[in-house]
Amino acid sequence: MKNAGIEYFIAERAFDQVNGDIGFVEECGSHFFIGLIDGLGHGPEAHNIALISQKFLKENLANERLDETMKGLHGHIRGSRGCVAAICSINVQSLQIRYSGIGNIALIKLGASPQRGVLAEGVIGYSISAPKVEAMQLSRGDVLILASDGLESRIDINSYPKILDSDPETIATNILEKFGRDMDDQLCIVLRCT
Repeated sequence: MKNAGIEYFIAERAFDQVNGDIGFVEECGSHFFIGLIDGLGHGPEAHNIALISQKFLKENLANERLDETMKGLHGHIRGSRGCVAAICSINVQSLQIRYSGIGNIALIKLGASPQRGVLAEGVIGYSISAPKVEAMQLSRGDVLILASDGLESRIDINSYPKILDSDPETIATNILEKFGRDMDDQLCIVLRCT
């Protein structure tokens, strides 16, 4: 999809009947909100906790304190099988990203000044480190990738030299094909600033 100078695409692949990894992109005024939730394990139970977490995050998008939103999610699903998640707020005018997350979600910016996001450790709903809000600056032509751990540890951007020449759908689809694991759910969100 394309809007406000930002193109994006979400690619996914379920290991079991349904995907326990869920992603969303929401436009709210002058901001885009991106979320990626990975319910622990796979199958219907992982999918269910990811849906509950997605609903909570979408209902709290207006909260300017992303770290407080992550803490709230932890309390909301405490005692469940848990999840890991990342949320980003992108100002469409300034292209500044603010993000917060917990767990092994990859957040990678590619372009003139590549950067990897750093998330807090833990499992939401079980035990977490204090989430923080970090910032990243996008420029026109940059690509932002969020990926679940079905892909996270395996993404080797150096083996994909033409990545910045592709549209978000092609990038996301190729990442699933090149770096996906057969034994886990996978989800990749790709956003490009045009």
